[in-house]
Amino acid sequence: MLVDLLKFMDEPLAEDIAWHLPTLYWLARTGCGDVIELGVRNGFSTIALLAGASERGRQLYSYDIDPTCEWRAMATWSKHMPLLRWLVGNHWRFRSQDSVAAAYDWGVQHGPSWRRPGLLFVDTSHGYDRTLAELRAWHDKLSAKSVICGHDYSLPSAGVRAAVATFCEDHRGQYTMQSTDHTNGLFILRRIDQ
Repeated sequence: MLVDLLKFMDEPLAEDIAWHLPTLYWLARTGCGDVIELGVRNGFSTIALLAGASERGRQLYSYDIDPTCEWRAMATWSKHMPLLRWLVGNHWRFRSQDSVAAAYDWGVQHGPSWRRPGLLFVDTSHGYDRTLAELRAWHDKLSAKSVICGHDYSLPSAGVRAAVATFCEDHRGQYTMQSTDHTNGLFILRRIDQ
């Protein structure tokens, strides 16, 4: 699966996320529960998260306000992934929905016995207000050992870095922070065992 995933790194459309795909795969594979993805676009991050989650029998729940993301992602994958039909049918759930509203609907959609997700990946509007709202909305839905990560952390025109800083200030002492600035940056917040 990882070998197939690495083929995506040469896709021209994957350029800004390509070098983060192995990290996303690893976070989904080694995490402690199902995966939530906010923002799909052409599905490059989606396939990395899906590959990692599916290897552990976990689900990937992807949310995007653009309903065409589902078929665009599948068109992208079909060129590379022979196991696409099985992965999508058994491990991927796409919903065209606002990412903040999705957090509030999570318990309703999944019933009283839902498992808390272990990984949240954020790559939507990149605006400060929106990113902070997403982090705050999903925070209480995640497991106690969850990881939150997101793309475009170092994009100068985006508000992701400032939103992450505010979120970390809101939850002082609850997360450790890692980041990289290459290819628009990636941040990783790991919950500290309480």
